[in-house]
Amino acid sequence: LAFVNFLFEKYDMKPIILMDDIFEKLDSNRIENIVDFIHNNPAFQYFITDTSESKKELFNKKKLKYKLIIFE
Repeated sequence: LAFVNFLFEKYDMKPIILMDDIFEKLDSNRIENIVDFIHNNPAFQYFITDTSESKKELFNKKKLKYKLIIFE
């Protein structure tokens, strides 16, 4: 995420950020930090994949706009 900020500040680039199943590997503080980054940087586009819907509550709490797609 630091590199994303660098690209934006140095080159005014707004990259698309893909986060593939990262939440299972992180503790709650790091998850909260990522969600705060997303909340504070709405100009970027994020694609987040996860194996559960448990993070919906956190996204709703932070008032993040998102679209949930479920594959069965």
